[in-house]
Amino acid sequence: SSKFSIKSDGKVGIRKSTPIYPVHIGEDTFFDNNVTLASGKALSVGSGVIIQSSGISTNLIVGLLNQNIEIGKPGSNVDTHVKNNLVVSQSAIIAGRLIVGERIIGGVGTDLILGSPEKPVKRLNIMKDTIVFYSGSSTEESSSVEIASLSVNEQNSEFEFKSGSELVPIR
Repeated sequence: SSKFSIKSDGKVGIRKSTPIYPVHIGEDTFFDNNVTLASGKALSVGSGVIIQSSGISTNLIVGLLNQNIEIGKPGSNVDTHVKNNLVVSQSAIIAGRLIVGERIIGGVGTDLILGSPEKPVKRLNIMKDTIVFYSGSSTEESSSVEIASLSVNEQNSEFEFKSGSELVPIR
């Protein structure tokens, strides 16, 4: 095979004597610098993934033909980091533990629900704090009003239920 070829139709082959694309490279390719896509263009990786560019950053990775996308190195225990937000528009399936550094919150206009009637949460482990109940709408961030709470009295290990300003022990 030739090291470099230019066909009469203008297609260029590098280590590819019969290029079928405008630029067709026949072996592994290494870049010393960044590869930049024009705004609105995409990079197709094999038959499974398209990486789209907004011109500023990669803003969408799509699995073609309903294929799964795995991020990270298979068989490696090295963490994969996402800077800023990771937005999943359907479901995220996590086969192991989900470790959260701060809070799990629902988006504005959505209810955060743990479990379902078909798949209830099996166990909640809660530290010695309070469970607070709210009223109001989940469509606005500031519309929820605390209406009750359930906590543990550390002196006598009893539950206490507060509704309004009343604190009532539960036995």
